[in-house]
Amino acid sequence: MLSSRDEVQNVLVKGLFSVSTTSTKPPYIIKDEIERVLGNLKVQYIISGFDFLCIYTFPDTDSEPEDQTENENNPDLQDFEMDKKVVKFELSIVKVQLLNLHGLFMKRVSGDAWTYKNICTQILKDAKL
Repeated sequence: MLSSRDEVQNVLVKGLFSVSTTSTKPPYIIKDEIERVLGNLKVQYIISGFDFLCIYTFPDTDSEPEDQTENENNPDLQDFEMDKKVVKFELSIVKVQLLNLHGLFMKRVSGDAWTYKNICTQILKDAKL
């Protein structure tokens, strides 16, 4: 028997689920698939039941050494750049009420919205829901 932490949440939400975020698969299979995808994308995460707290650090491939010295002198610019590079978000596997489906509910906690959108798009693309 599942403990209360291991049960899938029942949700009644209109319009937040689509074909790419729902599945007829059991929640533990979806959980394994999400763990696989997050690992492949190098997203750090903590699991609590069927909820994931994720931290994605965007790889810094564009910066050059001279850009870094400018940022070191301006703490406000450092904070802004750091916000763009680190995105925290939550993923929850939920049971869609009235339907025999499980859904993936995503919520940005902090960080750049475009980076969040891109990582979520990649997660949905790679996951075999």
